[in-house]
Amino acid sequence: IYANYITAIPWETKWDIQATAKMADEIAAEMPSWAYFTPYPGCELGEECIKKGWSLLNRSTYDRCPSGEKVKYVDYAYISDVRKGFREEVYPEFCDIIIPSYKNEQFTMNCLNSIKECTKPGTYRVIWVDNGSESSSAVDEVISQMDHLTIKLPTNEGFVGAINKGLEASDAPNVCLLNNDTVVSPRWLEKLISALAKYPKLGIVGALTNYGRGSAVDSHHSLSLHSSLLPKGSDTWDLAKINQHLEMGYLGRTHPITFVAFLCAIIKREVINKVGHLDPNFAMGMWDDLDYNRSVQAFGYKTELAIDTCIQHFGRSTFNLVQLKEKFDVNALLKVNKAYLDKKWEGKKFITKLPTAHDTIIISRAIYESMGSSSEIGILTEHRLSLMQRYFINSLKNQTDQDFAIHLIVGPENNETTKRIKKLNWEDLNINFIYSNEDLSQWKLSVAGSKNFGREIDNGCPEWIVKNSNHPRTSIMARLDTDDWIAPGWIAHMKYLTRTTPLSHFLINYQIIGQWTDGRLYNFNAAHTKARTSPFIVLVQKTDPRISPYEDLHLHMGGKFSLVLTIPPGYAFMVVHGENRSNRFYKNDTYIGGTDLVGYNPKVIPIASMEKGQVYIDNTVPGTDWRARIARVKVR
Repeated sequence: IYANYITAIPWETKWDIQATAKMADEIAAEMPSWAYFTPYPGCELGEECIKKGWSLLNRSTYDRCPSGEKVKYVDYAYISDVRKGFREEVYPEFCDIIIPSYKNEQFTMNCLNSIKECTKPGTYRVIWVDNGSESSSAVDEVISQMDHLTIKLPTNEGFVGAINKGLEASDAPNVCLLNNDTVVSPRWLEKLISALAKYPKLGIVGALTNYGRGSAVDSHHSLSLHSSLLPKGSDTWDLAKINQHLEMGYLGRTHPITFVAFLCAIIKREVINKVGHLDPNFAMGMWDDLDYNRSVQAFGYKTELAIDTCIQHFGRSTFNLVQLKEKFDVNALLKVNKAYLDKKWEGKKFITKLPTAHDTIIISRAIYESMGSSSEIGILTEHRLSLMQRYFINSLKNQTDQDFAIHLIVGPENNETTKRIKKLNWEDLNINFIYSNEDLSQWKLSVAGSKNFGREIDNGCPEWIVKNSNHPRTSIMARLDTDDWIAPGWIAHMKYLTRTTPLSHFLINYQIIGQWTDGRLYNFNAAHTKARTSPFIVLVQKTDPRISPYEDLHLHMGGKFSLVLTIPPGYAFMVVHGENRSNRFYKNDTYIGGTDLVGYNPKVIPIASMEKGQVYIDNTVPGTDWRARIARVKVR
């Protein structure tokens, strides 16, 4: 068998390339011949590629050699690997984009032009459903330059009617419902479909929308996230800068949401096959998207927002038009549809959401300006760096439940201390570094004025920086210092309490034990209660609003929640190493020890007795784990 295969077509996706390769594997030709697609000047396809600016060749530079780059929008390195035998399971990228419209031609044209500019050719088809507009010639001209299907309805069938007409015509593996008054951003579709394919139980994914344009321009569903994802002043940023920031900090991440608004929503084909089309009882629209999201959730799928993707949405342009010019009562429609929604879902369960990696996060800070040998403001010592690896990182690696993420606020990205921290062994941990360019001089001035080192109330201190950072606000947020450690079941325990406690907002207060670096354990004199919470706190906030674990002094955080679950010592350990104010012994603390068998009624001895030499370390006791270190502690 002699077989010719052509790859590297501009609109070819990884799924197409792998399908071609697997077909070739099955044919197993004795003489396979592989060539790159080459647009031939003079033929229809070649001239189209030249006209659209895709071709790297023209009549004077034409090269029909089957190798070498010929067109834009092709990953030649990937195709080369596939031709050498690389095989992988990839998701089908192609998407039908259903855009309904009624009049407002300029909005529709701007939307289509943004899709052309920001979306890889060949990965999509636009299904434009016109709801009986009087004239659409300008839109016809713009859409003629795209892969498209036009459906023109004789009368205005509303948002739901138009979408359902588009769904009837669609057969793509992914379907995007997109308002005509939106403007998309570079790689928007690629990022959204990638997120949708990454998680098998994710049924609908949406994009964040414009920020700082007023509350009337958008649904609340994504605007409430901006303050936790973007820094102060970002409400003046353009769309490109917002997306650049989101991609740097949150690439590939999604966030659970009650419902994805249908101004921009991508739905898997398998979901549409199960749920069907939009409920026609919602007619013109309003509450139809919440209804559909609930149906999707009832089948066990999740609905989330991709927090690395932001588009522009101008908001209710069609409803404003029909309300002002055609005297349509939008408020009456809202009430009628809401009543129907409530009756339809009365007594039904539609959301089953358990904590996942992007719901459960640990927030900590390691904000330093320079390396040094002494423990001072902004100085990271080698000893503190080693403690970070030995206790903080390694105890996180030992968790029985690894389904969590760490957000570590550090100094500037190119700072020496930041680089040293990033070089620690973070392997197998889901770690996200959040860079801070705050000047620590403000903290130094505050400390100089109070003459009290390292208080959380100092302006410009690390806690202040974290509170004002763009760390995410999720369902479960834990606070943990980088020189301390937690027992293996800590993550599992906080998730268990989240699932079994019916309140939407509460705090878990983990009382702590102190541990010297040789293994000796200490009880702290000041007990941690609801009125005086531990530094090891977990904020469970299943719905908005969500505050940061650094919102206030950790001692005061219990006052912000109606329920505080105080957990006895055993999960959280503060390493006593003497380098800063909180990691020292105090006269009223008590030492736990005085027995050769750990756990058998150990004596509790005042620190003063230990200082008199009654406590010593018996190095003849074998072993290197923490139990052995404790067992080596003896009392005369």
